[in-house]
Amino acid sequence: MGGLLGKSSGGKHGGLNNEELQRKRQEVFVVGESDGHGHTSEFNIEQQKKLVHQDVVSSVQYSDNHILSTALNKTYALIDLSSLSNNVMQLSQQPLDACFVSNDVAVIGCRNGSVLFCDLTIDGSPNLTAIDEHNLAVQAVASTGVSLCSGSKDGEVKFWDAERAAVLRDNKISRNVVTGLSSLSEHTFAQSSEDRCLRVWDSRTGAVSVEFQKQRYIMSCCSCMDEHLIVTGSRGAGTNTDGCIISLWDTRNNSESVGDFSGHNGSVSDCVFTDSNHFLSSSNDDTLRLWDMSATACVDVFSCPSAPTCVASSSRTGLFCVGLSNGQVLQGKVDDSTHKVTSVSAL
Repeated sequence: MGGLLGKSSGGKHGGLNNEELQRKRQEVFVVGESDGHGHTSEFNIEQQKKLVHQDVVSSVQYSDNHILSTALNKTYALIDLSSLSNNVMQLSQQPLDACFVSNDVAVIGCRNGSVLFCDLTIDGSPNLTAIDEHNLAVQAVASTGVSLCSGSKDGEVKFWDAERAAVLRDNKISRNVVTGLSSLSEHTFAQSSEDRCLRVWDSRTGAVSVEFQKQRYIMSCCSCMDEHLIVTGSRGAGTNTDGCIISLWDTRNNSESVGDFSGHNGSVSDCVFTDSNHFLSSSNDDTLRLWDMSATACVDVFSCPSAPTCVASSSRTGLFCVGLSNGQVLQGKVDDSTHKVTSVSAL
């Protein structure tokens, strides 16, 4: 699997040039317009029937060419962005919890602790390599383009040589139940945890380089903008919605968060930056929210057909995709001028 992580296939996608590809992608934006007051139009009957999976979608990720999604019913789907067709594969392993995809490789974390590597450069049936490294569920996978990292419910973080599908370094911290991983720089990853602590790992040493002050609530996810800024989502205890917040962190100030964003009425399931000043968050309150970082304010709300469980964005196109608890995968766009969620459609 030579050179799989950061390799780009150039400006061609499935025989389409960039202009044709953009036009093809825009064709799906026909459902779900925000009216500016945080409400959306109803999905029509045909859209409601479009299920990529038959169970909760556990993770979604973008590459230049694909969307990869995983679900708790042991299936993963590879959606071709040039044709918007999807190939849903059933696996015999445990439920799938996490994924990463580039133009050349897909990496999937499984509930039984194994990590699956799928070489996308080979035509025909997926060529899967299963590596049993973690003792418990692999709940997060991320890549910087140079380094690959996986994190587990067992408190262990592993750094991989993706070309050989081999672990280079690992480190385990007691009670560090990994809930999210995101690439921060070429060699560093941000990691959220159920122990309420945000950490930054250095893949070259396999050690924590920055550890932030613990917050009050359990962290459920994290996303990075650049070498310094990180957002995390959290969940409250029981029916308490006070802890359902998004926090902004700066690696140059590891004493406490530099800003909190409130508005969700349920646990925050995922978050992702869409540009240098905006990020999306998903929640089990059935909404997807767009936030303005500089204003510390929510600027748009999109109501989903069921609870959104995961969200990813494509920095090159302004597109985002979101996985739902009913098995749907939606795709939409954040408008560059209005900074609103526009036209969302089921894939």
